[in-house]
Amino acid sequence: MIKPLFSRIVKCISGSHLQVADRAMCFFENECFLSLLKQFKDITFPMLVPVINELAEKHWHTVLQESLVALKSILSEIDPTAYEKALTMHEREKQKNLSKSKEVKEAKWDKLLKVALKKHPNLKILKKD
Repeated sequence: MIKPLFSRIVKCISGSHLQVADRAMCFFENECFLSLLKQFKDITFPMLVPVINELAEKHWHTVLQESLVALKSILSEIDPTAYEKALTMHEREKQKNLSKSKEVKEAKWDKLLKVALKKHPNLKILKKD
């Protein structure tokens, strides 16, 4: 139940509708909700921290951005170690996805190159280094 709840809150906060994001932020003013967040921080922090961190820097609405900056500091005060761990895990995952995406693109280009060379054997290919 915790994972779907926080997943929905993350979607609401990161969505483009200002009022929905603002209402989702209101949850963090509730002590009962914050105690759930603290109790299940192993599940909640990896879901929340990357989104809150990114939106605190890039959100288009300044008032909501200020709330996100405040929430970012609240999360880091709750457990600085878990906060940093969630950020690190997110960065690793992002790098892994980027390298995987690059490999897929290169494989597609190699396949396309082979097809082109079959159809046009005299084709000159520039080597990339």
